[in-house]
Amino acid sequence: MNDSRKKSGLMLKFTMIYVAFTIVLLLIGGLLTYYSQMSIYKSECEEHIRGVGEYLAALMENEGPAIKKYQKYYLEHFDEIFIPYDFKDGDRAYADYTEKFAAEYPGQTLGYDIQTDDLSDEVKKAYYTFLHEYWILNFEKAREAFDIPYTYYLVMLEDTHDVIYMIDGERTTPNDHLKDGEAADHEDENRLYLGDRYHNDPKDYEILWKTWYTGQKQDGYKEFNNAWGHTYCYYTPVNLDGETLGIIGTEINVEKVNRNILNNTIMVLLRIGAVVISAMIILMILLHFFILKPVRSLEKQVSRYADSKDEAIAGEIDRAFSGNNEIDSLGKSFADMIRDLKDHMDKLAQASHDLAVTQQYAAEMDDLANKDSLTGVRNKLAYDKEVQRLERRRETEDLRFGIGVVDLNNLKLINDTWGHEKGDEAIKCMCRLICMIFAHSAVFRIGGDEFALIMSETDCGYAEGLISEFNRTIREIADKAEEDWQKKMSAAIGYSIYDPETVGNVEAVFNKADQNMYNMKKMMKTARSI
Repeated sequence: MNDSRKKSGLMLKFTMIYVAFTIVLLLIGGLLTYYSQMSIYKSECEEHIRGVGEYLAALMENEGPAIKKYQKYYLEHFDEIFIPYDFKDGDRAYADYTEKFAAEYPGQTLGYDIQTDDLSDEVKKAYYTFLHEYWILNFEKAREAFDIPYTYYLVMLEDTHDVIYMIDGERTTPNDHLKDGEAADHEDENRLYLGDRYHNDPKDYEILWKTWYTGQKQDGYKEFNNAWGHTYCYYTPVNLDGETLGIIGTEINVEKVNRNILNNTIMVLLRIGAVVISAMIILMILLHFFILKPVRSLEKQVSRYADSKDEAIAGEIDRAFSGNNEIDSLGKSFADMIRDLKDHMDKLAQASHDLAVTQQYAAEMDDLANKDSLTGVRNKLAYDKEVQRLERRRETEDLRFGIGVVDLNNLKLINDTWGHEKGDEAIKCMCRLICMIFAHSAVFRIGGDEFALIMSETDCGYAEGLISEFNRTIREIADKAEEDWQKKMSAAIGYSIYDPETVGNVEAVFNKADQNMYNMKKMMKTARSI
């Protein structure tokens, strides 16, 4: 009865394992199929909107300097331009422009006899009104032709990180932009709203601002969930003579996988499931006869040994498992294990003891190698390791840290006048002060009279105050000192905060902090001489 329960329990476990394996296999297969299809679809979407952006950018760049003048005029006069909300082509604006141009400049041709900068304000306004309608229609036609929901041209304002939708693929009226409590104006119902302006924080629009600052197309896109659904936006710069004028945004809907892809995924899963289940049934039958029965027999012998600790059972196992298959080899291995168990346990205990001794020794050696023997803080070797670790983290993480450098003044004077013992006391006193003031930062002694500290994010935020407290405290120590050598104690300190845009790596942060320290040392020397 007991053997039957063991057999049933083992079979149940194998069955559960295979069922779990089948479920996991089906899930993985389904997910791989689903996401591979979606990946292909998303890549096609990205290529599609990139092509639209490049097409529109080429249209604008082909206009040459004229597009730059158009943009300048728009930014200065967009609130003076009137464009009907429901205009369908540029014929009205073009007719108005040509009529006014012919009246003021009869027989002349724009671009040959007269330039746009020389036009009167009225003609210039009519010309750029026609030009703006022309570009709005171009962007709308591109949107319709390429079947995408939204296209627009942005003018970037670096100082405020705002963007102006100069050419907006979505038509709105001023009444659509009213704030709470403002009344709608009947005259604005059929007027196109121009100069739409928004704040785009670089943290939320990293790719947009990177495209602007570099003037180059970026890999990747901005993801939105907005009125147009779940969309991806790709940004294309408009460059003219090495200058980036603005950014073209093109968006496209990314719909969920269609029903055909989902059905195909389900069919693949059903086929895989049928094959795996059939194989599982056959495998379980073979498993019972060729593995479970011999294993159960071996289990009995091992249980007897566990109860009696009789080494004679090893001989019985040898006789019962005299074949050449893997199960017989396992039985013989158990017999050998029984014979050698005590010897192995003794060796294991000895090895464990030796390993513990070795690990303790290695830890002590590592601690000695990285600790300054005089002050007890970490030494130059430990500092170099920490710099390497920071450099690796800096490449993948958004770190905020700083480095401070402290140089003990008058150490040679103290050593020569009062002896090296007092010099050592001065070094230890300075180390205690640094550790006390910069309690959240790691302190290292990197030279005879020089310390470095890697400032934590907490200390970075209060760096100026901490340095002021440090300078004040060391002056108080010197002022209140009873011994002459203590009165000579002073130190110069400099620091630098890591900024990836201005200070590129950890070494540069240290060099800047070191230079600031030397600048302070010169100021202190000058003050003493005065």
